[in-house]
Amino acid sequence: MAPKFLFLHGFGESNMLAGNSTSTLLEVLKPEGIALESMDGFTKLEDGTDFDPIPDEEYKSLCRSGDIEAYCWYPIVPKEKKFNHADGGHRATGTDFDYQPKSAEAIKSAVDGLIKHIESIGGVDAIVGFSQGGELAYLLLESLSRLGSTAQNKLKFIATFGSEDTFLNTGKKCPKLPSKLHFFLCYGDKDEDAVRDVPTTSKKLKDAGGNTTVKKIAGHGHNMPKDKAVYKEMLKAFRDAEKGKAVVAAAPEPEYKPEKPEFWCVMTDPEGRCSTGKSDSKPVKPGTKYNDQWTIVATDFTEEDAKLYIRMNWKDMTPKSVADGHRSWDHPKYKDYTEAEYDALWYRMTKAEFVKSAPAARIAEAEAAEQEKIKAAEKAAEREAKAKEAEERGEAADES
Repeated sequence: MAPKFLFLHGFGESNMLAGNSTSTLLEVLKPEGIALESMDGFTKLEDGTDFDPIPDEEYKSLCRSGDIEAYCWYPIVPKEKKFNHADGGHRATGTDFDYQPKSAEAIKSAVDGLIKHIESIGGVDAIVGFSQGGELAYLLLESLSRLGSTAQNKLKFIATFGSEDTFLNTGKKCPKLPSKLHFFLCYGDKDEDAVRDVPTTSKKLKDAGGNTTVKKIAGHGHNMPKDKAVYKEMLKAFRDAEKGKAVVAAAPEPEYKPEKPEFWCVMTDPEGRCSTGKSDSKPVKPGTKYNDQWTIVATDFTEEDAKLYIRMNWKDMTPKSVADGHRSWDHPKYKDYTEAEYDALWYRMTKAEFVKSAPAARIAEAEAAEQEKIKAAEKAAEREAKAKEAEERGEAADES
């Protein structure tokens, strides 16, 4: 009987979108006679904060508007709202998890649903999961005995792409695994969470008796690969699992060691000017004086945030003492400002105020940049149309 694979999509995706993300995978599986099943996640994202974990703002907007239906296998919430403060680990290096399953019940419901679906289609030879889909496959491992004997014997391979260490995130221990079960863990070196978590997940699977193959893709981010060679390597690992062939131990994945972050300092002076430069990142109390002229806002900005802070806060380049003089004789630049509006020109945010306001400012800048592109394209199209009209009349084009 031809092998059957089950694909589990990522958070905020759907069965419909799975057809696009697995197109290259299908090109590799189809000649081998391997069927690829897929389905919608068990929970539909509908309102409120459901869509917050989706990182792509444009895609998130389409989901919120209802233009695209989005699903997940189980709801997730910000890490600080985790369902059980006694459970769930923290990464030893790098950034901690941003999101965690909403509840233990949510996990159980998702695993129950997956078991029911696998049984309903007569079992599967392999599970291929992207992001949260791969994490659900890991969560299934402690419930393998709940599958019927046919489905248990059939499943021999799990491939995950860009998945986090769900054992650490949920505070669960990887159960003892059957030796026939093979794993293919794939991730891109630009996928920050997977870079941290695939090595730790691989070690846990190996320690529990599983066979693992790890594939790191240079220059790749958080999405399903479009390179056939990756899936051919995955298929080879599956064929080895079919034959019961053990994976030859490879050199262990090096522990993730994040680069030392580079910090920037932002300062302001009484004239409203802002200054930024590289910092030693040593913490200072807000309002600390650097010297007689400059006051420190903070010393732990990223370079990008430091530049954004200046764009948000230093819009009028006129020194305040000069502007005060202009305002005193009703200079047209300032005469229509109310006192509150004028004072706001010279107010400089605290770091906390900036952190709260920065996301909206980034969105506004992106929208403004997009509008500029549209205007530039319209102007170029207008010039091209005029040039064409002039050419048809046999006249020289107006370049203005």
